[in-house]
Amino acid sequence: MTAFLVQLPYSPWSLRARWALEHHHIDFRPVMHLPMIAEPALRAVWAVLRRDPTKLFAKATVPILVDGGELYGNSLEIAEHADAVGTDTKLIPEASRSEVLSWIDAADRMLEAGRMRLMDRLIASDAALRELLPPPLRSLGPLGIATARMSSKYVKSKYVLDPPRAAPELEAAMDAVLERVDKKIASHPYLVGDFSLADIAIAGALDMVAPRPATPLGPENRKVWTEAHLAAAHPVAMAYRDRVFAERRN
Repeated sequence: MTAFLVQLPYSPWSLRARWALEHHHIDFRPVMHLPMIAEPALRAVWAVLRRDPTKLFAKATVPILVDGGELYGNSLEIAEHADAVGTDTKLIPEASRSEVLSWIDAADRMLEAGRMRLMDRLIASDAALRELLPPPLRSLGPLGIATARMSSKYVKSKYVLDPPRAAPELEAAMDAVLERVDKKIASHPYLVGDFSLADIAIAGALDMVAPRPATPLGPENRKVWTEAHLAAAHPVAMAYRDRVFAERRN
């Protein structure tokens, strides 16, 4: 039976799920999620497969994996499932599970801070919003841009941090994770022993500092995602990211 991965191609969380599945040579069919538009359908899938009608009214996020009639509801659940049924080395070794999860938590903190910063820049950029529209909708001009802006504001409100933080605080949160990566990689090739989900999570999260050429973003959105000051301040972390992709994914 084919597994289906509902995802956003440019999302570091979705990349994390894809990478874990591909590491274990698990076949899956990617399904493009459309924020706001596809939310009701996503909630319905959650409610049916989790046998929980309250999911019809809860926040639904991607990635999710549907495999064998079971739903795996985030990138960690997907990676754990891949480890359980896959054929390659474990991405979350039991002996170092707590350390791997600590790095995943750090990656998520950096991504959450980065997402808030980039959403503000995205909402302010007509060119970047137009770039996000499917090609048939780009001809709508201001109406299409207004639709994309509404969708982006919806996404921002869905993931608002509690308590809210100003842009400098968000940058400081990202910088703290990058410093931790710099210190670890100065004396180790990977974050936790051999290659693990920690490396997948952190390497993918660094796209929110400086997107790789392969990241599916247009030129205007690439500007929105880039934290040039942080990238310049942490060349060790950025070189580690590039090496991990070159060795383990490209």
